[in-house]
Amino acid sequence: MKKYKNLLIFVVIILSSIIISNLLSKQKEGIQRKPQTKNKPTIKTLVVKNSQISIPVKLTGPLNAYNKVDVYSEVSGLVINSEKRLKPGNYYKKGEIILKIDDRIYKNNVLSQKSSLLNQMTKLIPDLSIDYPKSAEEWKNYLNKFSLDLPLQPLPEPSDNTEKYYIASRNLYTMYYSVRSMEETLAKYTITAPFSGVISDGDINPGTLIRTGQKIATLTSSDRFEMKAFASIKQVSRIKPGQKAVLYSEDIPGNFNAFVSRVNTVIDPSQTVRVYLESTDSKLKDGLYMTAVISTDPIENAAKISKALLNENDSVFIIKNNILEARKVKVIAQVGDFVIVKGIENGEILLDEKTDWARPGFIIQKNNGKNNSLINQDKKPLDKKQGVGR
Repeated sequence: MKKYKNLLIFVVIILSSIIISNLLSKQKEGIQRKPQTKNKPTIKTLVVKNSQISIPVKLTGPLNAYNKVDVYSEVSGLVINSEKRLKPGNYYKKGEIILKIDDRIYKNNVLSQKSSLLNQMTKLIPDLSIDYPKSAEEWKNYLNKFSLDLPLQPLPEPSDNTEKYYIASRNLYTMYYSVRSMEETLAKYTITAPFSGVISDGDINPGTLIRTGQKIATLTSSDRFEMKAFASIKQVSRIKPGQKAVLYSEDIPGNFNAFVSRVNTVIDPSQTVRVYLESTDSKLKDGLYMTAVISTDPIENAAKISKALLNENDSVFIIKNNILEARKVKVIAQVGDFVIVKGIENGEILLDEKTDWARPGFIIQKNNGKNNSLINQDKKPLDKKQGVGR
């Protein structure tokens, strides 16, 4: 009896084991495992489209009067009254008297010398009538027009060298040019404006003693100005004389028309080139600090890309036949965070993001028409955490 009981227990245990095993097997079959996939890094791309790009050049620099001179006296004497006293801020037209120095004593000396010259020419006429009758008539006409109060006119030309020596022997040429020199000095007693402008420095009253070589004023033009600016070597390659520009300053309102007058050809030690612009706007003032925006010629067949896409050697990454390659480009200009480059053909695909793991030769895979995936040369997905070139 005990033997049958043990056998029954053994059978029950076996059956229970089979049932439990079947239940666990069915439970495992119901579990669905998700396949493990490895994420591929995506990259942004850009289809290049070259076009005509206009980029103005912005320069800064001081503005100065085009004509600005220090006026000095070449003679000495006392200042006498004139229509307008020499004061800072006074405007003078070209040729207007700035200062007049008493010239009465010197003028009398000039008249004395002219009288001596007239006397010598009068003595010459009888001898010329005998030896050179034709020339004598010319000298008579010259004497008839001679005036002590008017500047000397050129002497009659001799017919030949013999006549010239004949006249020179009378010391006539020496006296003539001596008087001409005195007339030039006499004109210096009246100082006139060489151009229209404003007195920026100078305050002289009548009765003041002026000495030879003394500075009496600074005359500054108010109708023509020049701005001197410094351009980089890349900028100056696009700047040419005659190009239009607009000037503006934080100190005065408005914009002012200007043009590039000249461009220096010498590079300064600071690796810049001097550029000069002119303006005739009367609202401008000498000494202002201005900003100039120059309208340069448009750049043909160029592309505008982010500056961050440039590598150290001025190259960018191009995707060609699904392979990444480095392309050397020519940087024409920089505008903020962008650069204007040449060297990329229309329709070429540009890597449009800065990546630390991109290298020439990497293969690009299409991702269902969406962003592309970057993989290495072994066609295995690139792990950003692992880096490149290991």
